[in-house]
Amino acid sequence: MALLLEDFEAQHEAPEPEASAPLSFDEGYARGLADAEAAATAGQHKAMETLVQTLSDLDISYAQARAELLGALAPLFATILENVAPVLARQGLLADLHGRICDALEADTAQALRLTLSPSDHALMTEHLADAVGTVVHLGISDELEPGQAVLAHNGDETMFDTPRVLRDIETIVAAMIDTPDRKVLHGN
Repeated sequence: MALLLEDFEAQHEAPEPEASAPLSFDEGYARGLADAEAAATAGQHKAMETLVQTLSDLDISYAQARAELLGALAPLFATILENVAPVLARQGLLADLHGRICDALEADTAQALRLTLSPSDHALMTEHLADAVGTVVHLGISDELEPGQAVLAHNGDETMFDTPRVLRDIETIVAAMIDTPDRKVLHGN
């Protein structure tokens, strides 16, 4: 049996290490941060391109969107004008008249006030001014006045209250907002 001994005289060359030295912590962090920011920016650009393409695919113009929005709101405005506004106006008329009469009473109790109302408003105002009717306030009825109209006279001055006209003015304003004239689109969609 033969014994084989290892030869230590022959030198074996070790492989060369990689050319780049290991990065310091700050250099590695900066490189990783730059890569992450680049990836985030690319993702944002992709999302923005998708959004722009989606909006372009909608194919609806500002005028069309405005017309549809106003068309959807028209029934709401009509309901408010037909049901809510008259009730609020009538309550507002009574409260305003009551406030003005009380102010006038404080200012000059020597002179009687003359309040002329429509027949339908006469009973309502009589209830509100039960203590003052006949002594400081003289109520009158005029068939020429519509419900919601009143004339307050004191010391030769007269003030006309006309809530139906105010309601008509509000209706005109709202109608002007809702009714859009046909427009001719010269560019775009």
